[in-house]
Amino acid sequence: MSLHFNDPLEDARLHGFLGKESYERIKTRPGRALFSVRTELILMLYAGVLALSTGLGIIIYKHIGDLGHILLMSVLVLISFGSFWWVYRDQHRSVAPERGLRQVLNDYVLLLGALTNVIFFEYVQYRFDVFGNWGLQFLFASACCFWAAYYFNHLGVLSVAITAFGAFMGLVISPMSRTMYEHFQTQHEVSMGLLLSICLIGGGWYSKAMQTRPHFQFTYYHFALHIAFVAGIAGLYVWDAWIAMVPVLAIVSVLAVGYASRDKSMLIFIINAVYSFIAFICFISKLLYTSHMDGEGAMYLIFFLMIVSGALVIYFIRMFRRKISHT
Repeated sequence: MSLHFNDPLEDARLHGFLGKESYERIKTRPGRALFSVRTELILMLYAGVLALSTGLGIIIYKHIGDLGHILLMSVLVLISFGSFWWVYRDQHRSVAPERGLRQVLNDYVLLLGALTNVIFFEYVQYRFDVFGNWGLQFLFASACCFWAAYYFNHLGVLSVAITAFGAFMGLVISPMSRTMYEHFQTQHEVSMGLLLSICLIGGGWYSKAMQTRPHFQFTYYHFALHIAFVAGIAGLYVWDAWIAMVPVLAIVSVLAVGYASRDKSMLIFIINAVYSFIAFICFISKLLYTSHMDGEGAMYLIFFLMIVSGALVIYFIRMFRRKISHT
């Protein structure tokens, strides 16, 4: 004797409570593959970290006289140290199969600790002026973030460390910020930018050669490429011996092409191509300006060269893409 249970969906369709199209959609839905919400969760975590860091900065700015300096510094220390301690404890407590979303959470907790660390050192400098006028607060914050980046293997914290180190050298080096491209207005800033690029290239080479987080090399080179080109292009206009920037820009471009070809990095090649195009146009405009060429003729020549060089950039990008796709 066997029991037979009617399908409720079939009964609803037979009695006219459910249309044919709705019946088919409901019937096939359980068989569909599950979809991942990992991206949404990561975005929520990232937004939460940024919101919390921004909120701390606003609270400090608006209520600095009400909350008390010692209380604010204590909160910043607790958040920063607590974030590092949480990630350290969790990494030594959990095993690999248990990680996943928990590891993603730890990544953003670590990023929160790094950002709060930078805020703390800058706040101490603002309130007590213990680091003088040398920007040492950024150097200490950068050292802490470099340690955390290498110890916990975190690219986001490495970016914070590089940005803080650039601030120590008196530069704003966020490639996604317009402020960076408005900052290189003196010979000193251009020189510091080129020096910082050399330091970053050295850091990337060391990480790769010593096999100490070799995947960090891309982040180092990415920052170095932006900074070197921006500083070099600015040097065409602010350096007295501006012609010296031409071989510097050429060397940077050649090194970038070599790295992109070796590592098959389309992003590095595109960034290099765009910057090389801008550098070429800026060099031609500077050359025409110093030669006192007629203004209208110079304008037409620059427009012509922009069209030709722009077409060449597109051609080289497509050629490079075919090259790396067939190797």
